[in-house]
Amino acid sequence: MAETALSASPVRGLERLPARPTKVGLVAGGLGAYWPQFPDLLPQLQRSARRVAERLGQLDVAHGPVTAFGIGQLRDGSFGFIASEGEVVSGPLLQIGNTTSRVDFGRNPGEWTDEWSASGIGHHWALGTGHRAGELRAVADLLEIEFHEVGR
Repeated sequence: MAETALSASPVRGLERLPARPTKVGLVAGGLGAYWPQFPDLLPQLQRSARRVAERLGQLDVAHGPVTAFGIGQLRDGSFGFIASEGEVVSGPLLQIGNTTSRVDFGRNPGEWTDEWSASGIGHHWALGTGHRAGELRAVADLLEIEFHEVGR
């Protein structure tokens, strides 16, 4: 076997494992050709998806301080951390089948959304409990990557 960076790793436990035979399974359940082979699977998945959606649609993050955080791509193509601190507050929630929270970022929501979107953030990001921008900035400094805090 040719030596690779991983197989030559001095770190215990990072050695490359020997290749094992591949086991084939169902990889594309959405194709019409597969469903006749599994007649009870589709209705079962649909029932489970409805139950999960009903339960998730009712969840909310605990009220209090939160930090929105994600990794964005900057104009020069590099990546950076993007964060914004806010507060989860009471109020009606969107019923979209996902966990949702009403967050007050301390400014006009439209202006906040414009700045958040213009920051280079992708459409997947996290909402964590507590104000964590300082800690995220410290990690970005250690990694020598850009940090941008929206709203500050």
